[in-house]
Amino acid sequence: MEMAHRERFRRDPRFKRVFEVLTPGRQRGYLYHFAAAKRSATRPARIKEAMPAIFEGRGSRRGVMKRASRRSHPRGASDRRRAAPASNR
Repeated sequence: MEMAHRERFRRDPRFKRVFEVLTPGRQRGYLYHFAAAKRSATRPARIKEAMPAIFEGRGSRRGVMKRASRRSHPRGASDRRRAAPASNR
């Protein structure tokens, strides 16, 4: 079975060059994110979603993966932790 990112590299050499310029840690983060998809149809979708961030040289934690983690938390949960009570200011 060929990995989805290898298929994308073969079809888009520019994407491969840009991906290879990323630091090893950023490459590893993206590859982990792509491979963590349970359904094979999800892997190419994750790659497509991550492409703008990869072309900008950003890591996987900023942008793509961070947005996904926000959706899984109840709305407002992080806002309550950040906001200090008015009386403590």
